[in-house]
Amino acid sequence: MNFNETQINKLSDRTRQLENENTELKKLAYLDYETGLFNKYYMFNIAPKELKKSNFYNNLMVLIDILSLNHIEAYYGTELKTDLVKKMASVLKSELCENSIIGRVDNENMLLLLPNWNLEKLMSYLECCISSLGDVRYLSQIVTGHVNVITYTCWNPFEDSIHKGYNECKLAISYAKSINNYLPVKFEEKMRTEFERKSVIVSSIDKSIKEDNFEIWFQGKYDSSKKRIIGYEALSRWKYSEQEYISPAEFIPLINQSNRFIRFSKYILNKSILAFEELAASENERITLSLNISPNFFVSREFIPYLEELIIESYLESSQIILEITEDVFIGDYSQIIKQIDLLHTQGFSISLDDFGSGYSSLSHVSYININEIKIDRSIVSQIRTEEKSCLIIKVIVLLAKNLGLNVVAEGVEEVEEVELLKTFGITIFQGYFYSKPKPVNQLIYE
Repeated sequence: MNFNETQINKLSDRTRQLENENTELKKLAYLDYETGLFNKYYMFNIAPKELKKSNFYNNLMVLIDILSLNHIEAYYGTELKTDLVKKMASVLKSELCENSIIGRVDNENMLLLLPNWNLEKLMSYLECCISSLGDVRYLSQIVTGHVNVITYTCWNPFEDSIHKGYNECKLAISYAKSINNYLPVKFEEKMRTEFERKSVIVSSIDKSIKEDNFEIWFQGKYDSSKKRIIGYEALSRWKYSEQEYISPAEFIPLINQSNRFIRFSKYILNKSILAFEELAASENERITLSLNISPNFFVSREFIPYLEELIIESYLESSQIILEITEDVFIGDYSQIIKQIDLLHTQGFSISLDDFGSGYSSLSHVSYININEIKIDRSIVSQIRTEEKSCLIIKVIVLLAKNLGLNVVAEGVEEVEEVELLKTFGITIFQGYFYSKPKPVNQLIYE
């Protein structure tokens, strides 16, 4: 069949159109729509082949975990969150050298494959990125480590699958978060061992609840103006074996991340109230009970009905109960949380904002939410003798609290010098080893 010039031109145009469409389809298939980086499919299926073609044996695989994007969106808005991700992606990509590959593998994770890089080159690259973000509001702080975890591992695509390297980086992220290390962390085998321990702990929770292996200890809150203990905070302890107690700092985060948090929360709440009834009966003065409520349990539909049921069945009054929440609770439906807090107030419960001064603490919560108490975090209290900034923060908190009619509790007080200095700021209520170490109820009653 012979084609004239017009037909040939039409075929050529159609061929180019199909090629362009194919190019666009490849972009859609391989690129993350929000950042323009390669997507997870490309990074896991195409990128390793590209590195093999170029005979790159020694590579750094780097995983950047943008912590708390939900926090950022809740506090600063969706627009800033999106700008943050886009700007980070742009800078991370622009500072890379040839042959390096970067992709976004999920909402909060960016993966980099860096041929022939070493740690020194990686640190130099990260410094350049931080410098480039320095003029962007909020982003410099976010990238420098306050809400970022960066991990890396050595990876040879000819010997190991990309999934192996990626899983090593994920394990390193879990490890870095557990020790609050925001510097670049290299994967080590001990991290795998720790992960396996955590898995065993989580799998043992149901059995330990059934066998009642958790204990409730109490730590007093001392009021220096009244010169006595005015209340106690209930603290859970896990007797894992005859020889070992597992720290709450280890098991509480694991439970909150699992699907067991409601069952565990109900169990601990019930044990705490039963134990406190015994303690309150031994006291001459009226005392309060502070209960730590996890964000997930606080926002669940089961929380208030279960709490009401426990109080009805106990000898306690709701006015004796202080519910301690952290600012993580406000990440969800803000208006619904406000209604939840208001409802608890109408029923006589008090609300305490715990760990204030850590993480994303915001004075707006103190101003607009119906709370009764602020507990200043130990991380600030411990620095008042050496950091003027910590002193100023506490002074501002105390001034605002007094104007709003709120109680202020200094947590983690361990030294007499801390107590005396905090008193000059106007604080009279203290919790910490200086006044009261956590003890089981029997020791508190009979000592």
